[in-house]
Amino acid sequence: MTARYPYGYGRPPMMLSLAELEQRTNWRLLHPEFKRRLIAMFDAAAAQGRVLGLGGGWRSSASQEQVFLARHQQVLVGGCCVHNGKRWKLRKGMAHAAPPGRSWHEGHPAFDNLALAVDLIGDWDWSMANCARFGLRHFGPPSTLKEPWHYQPLEVPAARSQYSGQKLTVWQLPEQRRTLRLGDSGGDVQIVQAVLRDKAGQVVTVDGKFGPQTEAAVVNVQRFFQLPVTKVVDPATWAVIDLLAAQP
Repeated sequence: MTARYPYGYGRPPMMLSLAELEQRTNWRLLHPEFKRRLIAMFDAAAAQGRVLGLGGGWRSSASQEQVFLARHQQVLVGGCCVHNGKRWKLRKGMAHAAPPGRSWHEGHPAFDNLALAVDLIGDWDWSMANCARFGLRHFGPPSTLKEPWHYQPLEVPAARSQYSGQKLTVWQLPEQRRTLRLGDSGGDVQIVQAVLRDKAGQVVTVDGKFGPQTEAAVVNVQRFFQLPVTKVVDPATWAVIDLLAAQP
């Protein structure tokens, strides 16, 4: 069965195959390595029962200016940025947009005029907790921009104006994690045990062996988060483990 990905801001969003996504300009004009990482993250989210897809991606300079002008207003002094020799401040209730020529949503000459920023739809809590594993950064809290929907590659600076020659290389994507159950052992079991102990308050020995004590802790977490009580660390339980691990 061909995977399909949420796309756009409709309610519900369209569900497109990868081939259909490639026909959309705002996806097609993203850097290919960036797209590879995004698809891997979308697939991992879907495997854990989460919804994650593309809202917006590449923008032309003209469309970036439209977004900027819609979100900012001209002021005589102060403001947050300068565009066309004038000062601008953010309109109340709006999310910041960089002036044209300063956004990674626009194609950059050093990257074959391809873009390196997207706005995602779906489960932002999951994507913020997991994006670093896929070589991506988010702009949700604690970022001052507070945009949990906005994602870029880790290698490039947050602000395009700070770019100094970084390149995108092939990111080593995480392997699909196995379902853990009574009798299993290994480093992944140890990771789960540490999260259960340190972030979920469970009495668990971190020894890498999935015994009755670990199983009981998994059941407690599944019940607390209203998951099916499977007694195993399945995709839905891994998602909770990831969210707990991301907590400070």
